Amino acid sequence: MRVINRKLGFSLMEVIVIIFIITMGLIGVASLVIQNIQVKDFNCDVLVASQLAQEGLELVRSVRDSNWLASEWFGNGLVAEGGTSIITIYFDGSYIVVNPVVNIDSDEAKLKKNNNFFVHGTGDNTSYSRVIEIDNTDSTGIAISSLVQWNNRGKTHQYRADTILYDWR
Repeated sequence: MRVINRKLGFSLMEVIVIIFIITMGLIGVASLVIQNIQVKDFNCDVLVASQLAQEGLELVRSVRDSNWLASEWFGNGLVAEGGTSIITIYFDGSYIVVNPVVNIDSDEAKLKKNNNFFVHGTGDNTSYSRVIEIDNTDSTGIAISSLVQWNNRGKTHQYRADTILYDWR
């Protein structure tokens, strides 16, 4: 009787197939991680932009309220009656500053970071710009549109918040 010496183990082909399957799994996981990081960065930018846009609307409301307290027309200092304006507006410690601006790509619209606050003026450069468009062509109220623009990975993104302010006094 003849004894056949059989060694148990993997053939070269089996090892190559297993390495290929493991590699494909790791590539899939790595691409998901990279995509997750990119989406997280974009979502963070959208969150910041939405808050900056809302802040723009709130600053216009603050000017309106100050005008009411001073017994003036509620759009005074923002836009002429029956007109349209594009402005930058920000809180500068103790008062609100309103500046006319040409467009969102101008230097006046760029937001800087100063003491962890986004401001117009001095500070570290950011990728965000904000302008507020005020349209008073409708007799029922003033249409306010706060537009925030930023650049991320070579693409320009925008976030817009709109409201209408009424003179309900």
